[in-house]
Amino acid sequence: MGKLVCIGGGEIPRIKNGIQLPYETKEIDEEIVRLSEKEKPK
Repeated sequence: MGKLVCIGGGEIPRIKNGIQLPYETKEIDEEIVRLSEKEKPK
């Protein structure tokens, strides 16, 4: 059976109005990659 991960909110790293926004979702993004159990998930 597959896994379902639902998340919402937070900023991904990007530039908005010339300002670098923080990477607020890094920890959950890394956990989602880990849950995939793949070396190079898409």
